[in-house]
Amino acid sequence: IKVIDSAGSQFPDFSTKNTNEVVLDFSTNPFSFEFLFKPNPKSNNYQVLCQKQSGSAKSITLALDSSASKTKVDLLFFITSGSAKLFTSASIEKGKFSHICATYDRDVTGKLQLYVSESLVSTSSTGFEFDTLSFERSPMYIGSGSAFSISRNSDVGGTSYTPVQTLSGALDEFRVFHSQRTIDDQKKYAQKPVYP
Repeated sequence: IKVIDSAGSQFPDFSTKNTNEVVLDFSTNPFSFEFLFKPNPKSNNYQVLCQKQSGSAKSITLALDSSASKTKVDLLFFITSGSAKLFTSASIEKGKFSHICATYDRDVTGKLQLYVSESLVSTSSTGFEFDTLSFERSPMYIGSGSAFSISRNSDVGGTSYTPVQTLSGALDEFRVFHSQRTIDDQKKYAQKPVYP
């Protein structure tokens, strides 16, 4: 799914806000991705769940690691901007839905956090306050993505990650917030729709 980051640009006759301004702006705010996800219970190669990117050195990416297991897979969460990089990962079960919340705590710790079923299971080893994560009008992709630079063992340096497959699994209630989702928020809305 390609999400055009321009308010009302795709369906201006039906949109309540057709100003063409950027909506998915991660430039100076904390943010969270929240969704239900069920990976297929089979081996998989590298796959991207969602990505907003400006070149291979600047991206926000949620991805699945390569896994031969039919029961578990690592969910990877990266932010890269030039030489600055943050990374964290968490193991999730294949073949069942998990409620996932991936957040960047810009205001307090500067760290990435991954919640699974409303429990904090992983935090990046270091924090960093990016000057800006503005991607201008780059689209956001859900279910596919492009190669990007990563670092798993430390938050500097890195190698290239190239997705091999499009996303294989079930994704539901995908949401983007310009705030950090608390555990109470996650518990309250994990199983029901959120309205503006």
